[in-house]
Amino acid sequence: RRDVYFARLQQKGARLAAASAARRRGVRLMIARAAKAEFMATHGGVPRLFDHAELARLNAARPAHDQLELAGSSPGLLRHHCCFPQCPHFLRDMRSANDRAVEAAGKRAGIAARRRGLMMGHFRWFHWPDRDYQRGLHATAIELLKRRPELLQRKAEFVAVATERLQATRSSMTLATLERLLGLIWESYWQGGARDTREA
Repeated sequence: RRDVYFARLQQKGARLAAASAARRRGVRLMIARAAKAEFMATHGGVPRLFDHAELARLNAARPAHDQLELAGSSPGLLRHHCCFPQCPHFLRDMRSANDRAVEAAGKRAGIAARRRGLMMGHFRWFHWPDRDYQRGLHATAIELLKRRPELLQRKAEFVAVATERLQATRSSMTLATLERLLGLIWESYWQGGARDTREA
């Protein structure tokens, strides 16, 4: 009888501990979602695209240690700076201390620059607690527009083709959201340096 009593007591303790842990997780999740909502208020839609000419103008007025750099082709996103115009940290250098150390070593050893300060620090709310990030979204869209410039004249076709290419890697992002963001990228690509191509 005593053994049964202690077994039931242990089971009750385990249930209470599990319930307490679940409540703590719920509170953490609620706080995280509130922080994410605040972040998304200034990071909705798509970031601004930059081209080489605009970077040259902007860098002329920036210190040597904080120059803007494209992450890929032009027009495109910046390597270490937030490109969302409504963000309080718009165009602020987001490199972490580790990013800077790797970059300094890379200049000597040919190591590729890291972007953890921006992607896993500043942009962490795109990944958690609910994933709102489509890997390769901008790269795929911009590459498609460069390879098929005629799509600058046909937004609906561009969205359809790009959506098909991204479907295999689409995470929790809804199809409607993916199509909306691709439409915004199409518009921002034109604003970021493809005007002449589109009007030709």
